Amino acid sequence: MEEGRCIASIEGELSIYTAYDMKRELLALLDRHQHLELDLSAVGELDTAGCQILVLLRREAGKQRKELTFSGRSDPTVALIELLGLVGYFSDDAAPRVVPGAELARAQA
Repeated sequence: MEEGRCIASIEGELSIYTAYDMKRELLALLDRHQHLELDLSAVGELDTAGCQILVLLRREAGKQRKELTFSGRSDPTVALIELLGLVGYFSDDAAPRVVPGAELARAQA
């Protein structure tokens, strides 16, 4: 049964050490809800494995025609997203077709 909106907070680390379990949990949430908002304000550590999970969720949301938004980005989250050039990809109006880094380049111009 699919429900409307869900706001989920990720706390602690989103890294290679938690990626497997986090992937399963987040995909299950996406399957059950039409709109999933992920609050990233309590993420204390984010590495590329964790970032891959977030990119996967964005892609899956697009495939399923569901809405996925990110809110409350912590300092570690912002730092890695900027380092990888994915600022535009994680903006609220981003869609799977967004070219990573395009928003960052425009913002710096």
